[in-house]
Amino acid sequence: MSSAAYVLIFRQSGLMVCRHTQHDWKVLQQQYADYTTSLGVWTWREVTEFLAEEYPSLWPAWQLQLQPLIAKSVDVVLLG
Repeated sequence: MSSAAYVLIFRQSGLMVCRHTQHDWKVLQQQYADYTTSLGVWTWREVTEFLAEEYPSLWPAWQLQLQPLIAKSVDVVLLG
């Protein structure tokens, strides 16, 4: 389990999970043209609980997609 902080970024092109220490929706809106909203800054546990509860049918596949984020080999994962 990771002790880093994370932000969920909802975009028209999909949902991203990013390692972040701050949450500034204005910066995110400028960074991603298709930005719709974001949640966080959350702990890893909060992220996984939210995703498992809100997206139960997608959660098993997403767990695998999130492994590089946990391993710190990437800072952003686009779930799909």
